[in-house]
Amino acid sequence: MEPIARKATLTDLDDMLSLYETLHDADDPLASRERLEEIWKATLENEILYPLVLEYKGRCIATCILTIVPNLTRGGRPYMLIENVVVAPEHRRSGIGKQLMAEAKKIADSKDCYKLMLLSGSSNVSAHSFYENIGFDRNRKIGFEIRK
Repeated sequence: MEPIARKATLTDLDDMLSLYETLHDADDPLASRERLEEIWKATLENEILYPLVLEYKGRCIATCILTIVPNLTRGGRPYMLIENVVVAPEHRRSGIGKQLMAEAKKIADSKDCYKLMLLSGSSNVSAHSFYENIGFDRNRKIGFEIRK
């Protein structure tokens, strides 16, 4: 049985939160359940957001959030931002991350995106190698951030 790629649904919230718990060692505490449900519903209703999941045996084992950004340049072709990439710890180094990114690329193609972009923590060397091995180029752009 292979994992199935699909757009996340309202009922995936608990699986998403479980995955996000493994994303950062130290993160801000979660909002209230009511607020999380509001955010999740708004995410699902936003036409430029595409929460992608890989489901295996009834459980989401990997996810990322795709943002398809409308664009006035490049002939009006949009671009895609990829954020919050996470694979369940027991499925890491098994090809699941590669499958997740391949699905993101398919969606970008279907939306006629002229590029895909993501940011990765500056000290996350294993993730950098992973992204480079699947075709991302760390030398084309430099990312900047103001954290608040």
